[in-house]
Amino acid sequence: MNKNVLQFGFYGGNIGDDLLMTIIADELTVKGYDVTVVANIRGTTLKNNYKIIQSPVLSPYFHLDYLKFVSIVRKCDLVILGGGGVFQDTHSESSICLVGLVILTAKIFNKPVIALGNGLGPFKSLKNHQLSKRLLDYVDQIFVRDSYSLNLLSNKAQAKAKVIYDPVWWIKQHKLQNVRKISMVPVIGITLREWPSINEGDICNNLQEISKKLSAEIALIPFEFSEKVGGDRKYLDRIKQRLISMKVPVKEISFASFPSFTEVSEAISQCDLFLSMRFHGVILSILLDVPVGAIACSPKITSLMNDNNLNEYRIGITDIENNGLAAFTEQMFKNLEKVKLKQCILKNTAAHAVIEQKKEIWSDVDVSMGSKRNYSKINSLSLLTYCMGRLNKRLLLRLNVKSELNI
Repeated sequence: MNKNVLQFGFYGGNIGDDLLMTIIADELTVKGYDVTVVANIRGTTLKNNYKIIQSPVLSPYFHLDYLKFVSIVRKCDLVILGGGGVFQDTHSESSICLVGLVILTAKIFNKPVIALGNGLGPFKSLKNHQLSKRLLDYVDQIFVRDSYSLNLLSNKAQAKAKVIYDPVWWIKQHKLQNVRKISMVPVIGITLREWPSINEGDICNNLQEISKKLSAEIALIPFEFSEKVGGDRKYLDRIKQRLISMKVPVKEISFASFPSFTEVSEAISQCDLFLSMRFHGVILSILLDVPVGAIACSPKITSLMNDNNLNEYRIGITDIENNGLAAFTEQMFKNLEKVKLKQCILKNTAAHAVIEQKKEIWSDVDVSMGSKRNYSKINSLSLLTYCMGRLNKRLLLRLNVKSELNI
């Protein structure tokens, strides 16, 4: 009888995270495990022989979703935190507590937990950083995706942690949609996130200068889309309209209502140079053999470039003002062959390292499922109650219930 693996992540609405979901779940399925993925996708669906169920998120269905989740945890043999920056509080105060529900529920039922390719930080609150460290102390084996994340772990967690290449590096080459560029005009691609410290006007002025200096078209490529908040796509639509009004040539790219991995990889592969505020945008560009410049809006991108000797192709988020991004792009464009060579070396290095890392990871998965570890159910339940309490308070506020609760 096959072993059952429960895979959790903040999946649903982001190209990078959804790639992680598919890559890890596919690998587990090939290994012969029965996989259930917990994602932010309302309803149960089937994909590539594995089941996808709704994650407990802050909605009117939160408690029902959690009870369904508990019933699946009881039946599984292993819980995997499947990649992504799940330990951070920059997007929501609730994120870490939601991950806490996953880890602690598993521990109450004495299930092993593996963190696979996760990132830590940044943290706005010391309280949330401390909570993350406590939660990761309960995890049996930890594989982080960068050295920055490793340094944020407690000493206890560091003893069982290793730095690996992010699982997106595992993607098979034949699955990459590398479409030959046919335009004679240089194309500069960019994926942007709406960020508090950058001004929309500054971005447009930079892109206008880039287009003027390089006689280039600008390709705006979204990585995230949400029906409720719009995500990257809504932001890039605003940028596009401003660029058009400024007479900046914008390359027309057709996307579905939610940009797919195939559409995004095709769009990137048609660029002469790609600028990315997305961690997985940097990796995908390298895998597609497209020179990439990283706009470091968070420590994970800085760490990715530092760890792989690509720091000269990174610009800080505060350095893009006064046409700083345009100057950075122009300098990179003059050295495209050098950039390609360094990225090619990294791509080949990663491909060889991933083979050995995956052997070690799956060996640890087998060992974890075959061993029984007894954790203190009292400590797990106490911390679970704390996480649930914080989530309930935030849920009340989200549902517009009047409350004087201090979260």
